Amino acid sequence: MRDADTELARQIRQVRSQTVGDIPRRSARRQPDKVAIVDGTTRLTFAQFEDQVELAASALWHSGFRKGDRVALLSRNCWQYAVLAFATARAGVVLVPINFMLGADEIAYILGHSKVTGFFVEAPLVPVATDAMALHADDCGVTARIVIAAGDSAAGGWQDFAGWSNQAATPRPAVEIADDDVIRLMYTSGTESRPKGVMHSSRSLMWQYVSSIVTGSMTGEDVEVHSMPLYHCAQLDNFLITDVYLGATSIILPGPDPETVLRTIEREKVTNFFAPPTVWISLLRCAMFDEVDLTSLRKGYYGASAMPREILHELRDRLPDVALWNFYGQTEIAPLASSLGPDEQNRHGGAAGRPAVNVETAILDDTDTSVPAGTVGEIAHRSPHLM
Repeated sequence: MRDADTELARQIRQVRSQTVGDIPRRSARRQPDKVAIVDGTTRLTFAQFEDQVELAASALWHSGFRKGDRVALLSRNCWQYAVLAFATARAGVVLVPINFMLGADEIAYILGHSKVTGFFVEAPLVPVATDAMALHADDCGVTARIVIAAGDSAAGGWQDFAGWSNQAATPRPAVEIADDDVIRLMYTSGTESRPKGVMHSSRSLMWQYVSSIVTGSMTGEDVEVHSMPLYHCAQLDNFLITDVYLGATSIILPGPDPETVLRTIEREKVTNFFAPPTVWISLLRCAMFDEVDLTSLRKGYYGASAMPREILHELRDRLPDVALWNFYGQTEIAPLASSLGPDEQNRHGGAAGRPAVNVETAILDDTDTSVPAGTVGEIAHRSPHLM
């Protein structure tokens, strides 16, 4: 009887599953033929994107990765990045995104500290990745090396991503992902010391997606440009994964080049765009700003620093139909903590806003006692988003 009860409990958990890895499948079943991802000349419908996610999840299994194993990802923005964000979560493998601007010694530290056994690297970054592995050769546990977008140029000892992801001859076993299983290890910038690995579970990420969607008035009708680095949780978790969750269309760019961003907004009829204030300013100062049709743009998001009041006024004048949100957060809260909404931009410009849905925020003194508004102290949050 006990075995039957255990099997019934397993089946109940399975049908109630709500994990990051479930997202592409559910969106594909709702709207299989809608475009999910655009990356240059690559356009993937939700059904095609789901196929790629499942292929990569199966390839992880057939490459020997099991639940709890860790793989690093060193790459600029590309559609394969999105695939791996979901495939690792579906397989129960912990994804470790790495800043592609780091040097070999900094990458080596993260590889060693996180104890990864797999390494996915964009082709142009293979030399620095190879140097990094050599620097921690004594404790390097990397057994699988996969090159993204390498074509026929994969270096010795590396597999091409396309060939690797199509290797599975048999289906993979289902992997049960519990709410509190760690599926992401995000490294902070390490401004005061070595970078620290922030462990996020399926629960913390899923709740954060709900909070981002509600707080930012996101919908499945959105078309969004993703030009900021996906190794950062803001672009990846506030925006890209929420778009796939909702069934919105994501346009992935390798970086925030102003002309490319502006032309993409016009060509793809983009409705949403996120960037720090410096990038918004670069768009306003771009010579072609007034030459392109930006009338499709409806929602603008910024973060990482306060938007200067004069830039807020300029955005309002030159993009009068665009509502703006300031998203404030920390890696430890996956990352959304608070938001300054469109109705408060003029009254409270420069503020971090109000706590997001599913977040409680307080300012504490040196004794961890909550202090009144207007008092200097340390910010603290209570939320299911937290690591």
